[in-house]
Amino acid sequence: MSSIDFSWESFRADFWGKHEKLAAAEKSRLLFLPPNLATHTGLRFGRARPNSFVYIREEYRTLYSTLEKADEEGDNGEELNGFVVTGNPGIGKSLFNFYALARRLSEEKSTLYSRSGMNTLLFTKDGVFQLEAGYTRMDLASTPWVWCFHDPRDEVEDLFASCFLIATVSPSPEHYRKFTKEYTITKWYMNPWIDEAERKHWVCNENWFQKVGPILRDYTKFFNKREELMEETRRAISVHDPRSLSKVFETMASNNPFSDRAVYHRLIVVSRDLSQPLNFRVTFRSLWIENLVREVLLKTEIAIAEEIFKAHRGTGVFAGLVFERLTEDYLIGKKPERVGRFFRLEEESKGTRKFSRLAVPSVDERPHDQGKIKWYDGVENINVDSERFWIPHDKTNALFDAITFDINGSSTVIWVYQVTVSNNHIGSDKSYVSLEQIYQNVLQVTKQPPIVRYVLVLPRSNPSASISWKFPADEDGCRWIQGDVYVQFISLSHY
Repeated sequence: MSSIDFSWESFRADFWGKHEKLAAAEKSRLLFLPPNLATHTGLRFGRARPNSFVYIREEYRTLYSTLEKADEEGDNGEELNGFVVTGNPGIGKSLFNFYALARRLSEEKSTLYSRSGMNTLLFTKDGVFQLEAGYTRMDLASTPWVWCFHDPRDEVEDLFASCFLIATVSPSPEHYRKFTKEYTITKWYMNPWIDEAERKHWVCNENWFQKVGPILRDYTKFFNKREELMEETRRAISVHDPRSLSKVFETMASNNPFSDRAVYHRLIVVSRDLSQPLNFRVTFRSLWIENLVREVLLKTEIAIAEEIFKAHRGTGVFAGLVFERLTEDYLIGKKPERVGRFFRLEEESKGTRKFSRLAVPSVDERPHDQGKIKWYDGVENINVDSERFWIPHDKTNALFDAITFDINGSSTVIWVYQVTVSNNHIGSDKSYVSLEQIYQNVLQVTKQPPIVRYVLVLPRSNPSASISWKFPADEDGCRWIQGDVYVQFISLSHY
């Protein structure tokens, strides 16, 4: 080993045993780094300021605590070789290493740092040293147990297997597949930028952020190369027909979310599954992207859409869009044999707003089939009539996917449809405003308060004991309009 100077030694000296300096960084959420560090690593840090800095994401704190616990407890009693930290490109996986390194230095713990294109560095109480070329895994094995933060450009190097390895890697599976097969490694998915505090710090235009999605690198690119970014997204969709796009999403959901680079770079975002933190879930990158995919499905014939849905077995984010596409046609009278049983749901207990018990028999009938689908861009454009099935052109809320009216003399029923592949659905209070506006429009036209009824539409042939629809509490002036709640089963024989 040989000693090294410039910014690395300055970084070590800044944090070695300096608990108060780390605490100050944690409080401000800004970890300032020596001026030349970005040049040495080739990484981009933060905004343009005299000193580079890392914004301390809540994700970084969560991951570091997870690493500490895993290092202490191992994997079910067995020694754990470390973690592969992956996720969408552009969310700050590489920058986590500097936060974690500062934590280790403040705790006075010797640590390795390795990035492609650089010699591996060893941080100790005596200074920063670079490992000479040609060192082996056995050389590292002879040293005390240390953590190694490894940021490879390509494949994870197995010479770090004798350390507690934290590899922040590109989501391409070939970069880590071999390593995870040979060693006891946990894969951990870093969440994108969905934390409100993070967005408040970085985002100056929330509408833009909602369009490009929770990937900070994309948001930054949107400022300078907006048309290029949007064209890349459209191209990622256009290279697939509905069948092939379906297969890509099926592979993502069942195996590896990053199996198709063109798709994962532009269309999807991956985050940890809240119920199983070591697993992942896949969603569309943004509402704008989801609507682009919906436009493709709108042009798909029913038979092909049914074929695609069958292949998915009714699961996944893509299957949800396909089911919406099918239901729209089923409920206006096309293939009426698909429209199955209809039940009222009872509230679990008064005031909970959670409806989960089937009322048998249901005393109300489903509204008659509507004559045609009518797309709208805003609720102010909805006409009060009983001949149309009103569907938003852009899906902008989580309370309803369609609206119909049942008019009988002076009595009007507003039917609110929520179409989902999930048995257990939670609505959004943010959409109460839209429904209130529709309610007031009907009142103005009919001069009589309308009745509101909610219908949860599910791809089931038979009742299920686990069905529920939860309406959230009123917040920020938004209120839930009370009404009976129902479930409409769509009969799909393969499901």
